[in-house]
Amino acid sequence: MKVLLYIPFFFSISWSLCQSPYVLLEVSNLQPKVGEYITVQMSSNIGSNFELNFPAEFQSGMNVMSGMRQNIVNGSSSTIYHQTLTGFFMEPGSYTFGPVKVKSKKKSYKSNKLSVFVKGSNQTQKKQQKNIAPRTKRPAIFAETKPSKLKIYRGEPVYLQSSIFSKKEFSSIRNYNPYKIEVNYDEFKMNASKELDWIRVAIEGQEYLKLQFEENVIFLNEPGEATIQPFEMVLAGYGSYVVRSEAKKIEVLDLPREKQPLNFSGLVGDFQLKVSLSDSNANANDIVSLAIEINGRGNLHQMRMPELVLPNSLELYSDPITTDSYQLTKSGFKGNIIYTYPIRVLQDGYIRISPVELSFFNPKNEHYKVLKSQNLELNTFGEKLKSTEGREALQKEVETESKAVSKNLKPSKDGFWQNAYVLSCLSVLLLLLLFFFKNPKKWLGPKRIKQQGFKPPKLIDVKNALEAAIGPSDTIESIALMEQCLFIYCSYVLSQDSVRLSRNEIYVLLSNHIDSEKIEEIRQLFTVLDTYRYSKHTDSLSFDDLRDSFKKQVSGFLA
Repeated sequence: MKVLLYIPFFFSISWSLCQSPYVLLEVSNLQPKVGEYITVQMSSNIGSNFELNFPAEFQSGMNVMSGMRQNIVNGSSSTIYHQTLTGFFMEPGSYTFGPVKVKSKKKSYKSNKLSVFVKGSNQTQKKQQKNIAPRTKRPAIFAETKPSKLKIYRGEPVYLQSSIFSKKEFSSIRNYNPYKIEVNYDEFKMNASKELDWIRVAIEGQEYLKLQFEENVIFLNEPGEATIQPFEMVLAGYGSYVVRSEAKKIEVLDLPREKQPLNFSGLVGDFQLKVSLSDSNANANDIVSLAIEINGRGNLHQMRMPELVLPNSLELYSDPITTDSYQLTKSGFKGNIIYTYPIRVLQDGYIRISPVELSFFNPKNEHYKVLKSQNLELNTFGEKLKSTEGREALQKEVETESKAVSKNLKPSKDGFWQNAYVLSCLSVLLLLLLFFFKNPKKWLGPKRIKQQGFKPPKLIDVKNALEAAIGPSDTIESIALMEQCLFIYCSYVLSQDSVRLSRNEIYVLLSNHIDSEKIEEIRQLFTVLDTYRYSKHTDSLSFDDLRDSFKKQVSGFLA
């Protein structure tokens, strides 16, 4: 009976102990080494507002985990709050953790204390630790504008980052005032659509959260000292903090005057030059295209159109067409620019075009470089005629001698009817006359000689070509019919055979009939068709989309 009475008494005492407030401090390793990570855990059944002052030599990390769990004893449950973090000691010695304080209902509860003895390391490890965690400590929150270079030449690109570093992650940014540069410069944004996100980084042995909110590439166009003024903002989430970056100065060197080419226009970087003609032979009034391609990396956005020197036998037919194909990188713009010059031929014969020159400054080797294209020639066969004049004269002499010989071979009038040669010729002629009079209608009947010439297509021809292009299920056949449809439409607009013209010539001629936007759509259609034709992998679904888009665009042209 006494045992039965002790049992409920024991459970009541246990339940009362479980419900009493408590705060507990635990450390995973009480004898760690310098630089060795340990785990510190705080738990309480009162609340989660833990307060613990760590020793100055303890470097806490960013891996802080908080939570709660339900503890059930004898059918009764209680909520246990806990918080866990990691860190390491930078110096050996004996340190005390605790007590941890938790406040609840105007009362403060304390935890136990723990002594941690940190073992030392050898001299090599001490040197490494000093390199990882220097004496100078950065603040918990700071902002920074970081340029890729502090000394550049005028026109050279600079990659500029604007970032915030914090020990805690803030939820919002307010009152942002961007940096300013009080000189003439060009600015281009990188990753403009990128979402802002905090990432973990290590700075001088300390772990921070980094928010990189602006990436720009700038081109400073004035020599001297350029100052990047600080930016400011307010961080919100754990209260409000005003952060301000430090000013940065960049030294901008002027481009050397010595050995500067006469045709230098301010191009800075590393480039290549390629010049070509659409046709090597052309008659008077024909139009050919001369393409100048500049490929490389640098300030391509400041590129000026190269000068083209034409002889009197050529003239510029219309304004050149500029095609840009470059993208922004941390080291400037990378890609190419193509200038297409439509040229009219004024006279027949051999024509020589002066070489095209391009000069730029390379900041890596700090030297100017001049690129020069090869000689461009039209109708090179005309040049060869001069060397064959002697052969023609010799051929004339041979023909004269052959005529003299033929005169000597003619039969004489004496004994005309006795000549066997004459009699055979008369016999053949008589047979031909008999055959001719036997079928007079066959030889004397009227004959119509059809001369096939180019007939400009009509609007109905373009519509029929469009219907034929979108009909076949075979991809290769459909692409060929689409391309044929585009050529028929161009012939319809130009009233001449566009198949005999190059695409650049077609674009130039179309500029006199339709607007530039429609010409650009035609150019894009040709490019997409080439991509599908020469690609090894084709997607039937995407090709169906192309077919629908092609029908809509060409129908829009006809409308």
